[in-house]
Amino acid sequence: MPFVRDSDRGPYGSFSPRACLFVVLVLHHAAGLAGCGSAADVGTPSVGGGGDAAVADATNEPDRGSDQPFALTYNAPASGIDLADGTLRAGFDAIITASRLANASGQATGIVTVGTVIESSAGVSYRPEPTNALIVERASGVTITFRVRAADGSSTEQAEFFDHDHVLDIEARVDGSLDVRASSARQGQRQDLRIEGTVVFDGTSVDVRLVRSTDVAFESDSTGNEYSSEGTVTGQISTDAWQLDVDESASFHLVSVASERRTSSSSARSIRSRLVAGSDTFEYVDVAIKKAFQNGDPVDEDFWVCRGQLVKNGLPFGTFEREVRLADPKDGGGFILFGLRVGERWIELERWRGYYERPGGS
Repeated sequence: MPFVRDSDRGPYGSFSPRACLFVVLVLHHAAGLAGCGSAADVGTPSVGGGGDAAVADATNEPDRGSDQPFALTYNAPASGIDLADGTLRAGFDAIITASRLANASGQATGIVTVGTVIESSAGVSYRPEPTNALIVERASGVTITFRVRAADGSSTEQAEFFDHDHVLDIEARVDGSLDVRASSARQGQRQDLRIEGTVVFDGTSVDVRLVRSTDVAFESDSTGNEYSSEGTVTGQISTDAWQLDVDESASFHLVSVASERRTSSSSARSIRSRLVAGSDTFEYVDVAIKKAFQNGDPVDEDFWVCRGQLVKNGLPFGTFEREVRLADPKDGGGFILFGLRVGERWIELERWRGYYERPGGS
């Protein structure tokens, strides 16, 4: 049964406001750094909406109105990796901008990794101080301090740089809000992405230590392109209230057929993470997430999967489930939902807008 994408656009799935804390946190800083991120799925999720989520109490019953840790457990690893990617791409852009301005003005030759890039209503300028860091003064008033520990690649174009063999190791700091070190290293088909440090949002300090290791393959000829990746994300994300030990694996496959102007993709994610909140320990058991898209639109309802168990202190606590609520466009459309069911409560984790497409497209 096909889906048709709604016109609403956004780079991430739709989560409830409280469930979205870490995603908002990451997007807040990514926008300040470079305005870029990397959504793992090829498709457009619904924007807005969202459901309830809950934190359990000692009786294994949900505590209404305290939903944050469960949703963060589900969403935080991908958001942390997006923060790493955004930090590196922002640092790369700062290096290239400083180099072009310094070379054009005769203040330096070659690649520049120190000095200050200044944005203003009059344009962008460069000065060679300081000599131990690369500072970006944004027109918005945000100042980002980069320290480049290593930079080596084959291109000054961002996409080309990250798609080929490279090493980039950068520290980034925004006073009172962001202090991280991110690195990316690619050799052949293997790429390792790392981030370590602290992000502060609304007074909450979040410590992040993540590693994503990925093997990629790409083939291209006159008939089209095929791309696939398999990898893992491991590490830890924590606040004063909870600690998430991350253990995930994921795969992604994309095929583009030139003659049909069609691009099909699918993704699969397995979660084996553990969340410690107060005196309670929650474990993800046999959790599997699958999605499929064609030309960016969700397709093949039967392929979409959200299943597995959440165990609290060794006892069954909740189940991961998929709900499909489809409707004709004339009836306002519907949704495919991923969530966690705890007793009678539904904790919404993802929402993708889909319309039932009647035979013949009528």
